[in-house]
Amino acid sequence: MRPYSLVPLALSLLLGGCSLLASKPQPPVPQRLQGTLWFNTTQAQLLPCDAAEPLALDVPPALQSTLALCDSAACFADLELHADNAPAQLVRLHRLEAESHGCQDQTFAHLQLAAFGNEPFWSLRLNDQGLVLQQPGEPTLALPYIREQLADGLHYISSHADHQQLGLWISQQPCTDSMSGFWYGLSARLEWQGQTLSGCAYYGAQYSSAP
Repeated sequence: MRPYSLVPLALSLLLGGCSLLASKPQPPVPQRLQGTLWFNTTQAQLLPCDAAEPLALDVPPALQSTLALCDSAACFADLELHADNAPAQLVRLHRLEAESHGCQDQTFAHLQLAAFGNEPFWSLRLNDQGLVLQQPGEPTLALPYIREQLADGLHYISSHADHQQLGLWISQQPCTDSMSGFWYGLSARLEWQGQTLSGCAYYGAQYSSAP
């Protein structure tokens, strides 16, 4: 065989390999939904906000004990699932609240992160425009911020106000609110004005894993 006759064969093999790589299926992306969750006998059901029909949920063993909050009464759930097949496969929980107006929360669509705690109460919300810190008896602070993504899913949000450093640490450790008993998928630690305050947190609809 003459050397130049190998060129078409090599090109065909190369193009064939590229087509195989291009056609590799991508893993499905979970769908995030909020709604009312309850148990029909032993089957978890979710009625998404603004939906007419509930979804039956396949709950993995690792999350079954967490859903105990909804055993005796329906609760608000914020979660991720694969709904291509029935029952829908529950992938991740963001929050469970026994009493909530979550479906009427108009700020959720623009929210990146919400964090809050008790004794003393504090609330911090992040969106694309900046962060807002609220504390009883104190003026509301609206500040720009820097978000850093660290190892093990840890996030650090920092800002400055009146020559003081504000730092918010977010970890992937689940958290139960100390007053309401509600469950959240993230834990928070706020460092502000010489105090270290702990609390819970959850991602909003605009959360991105990129800093």
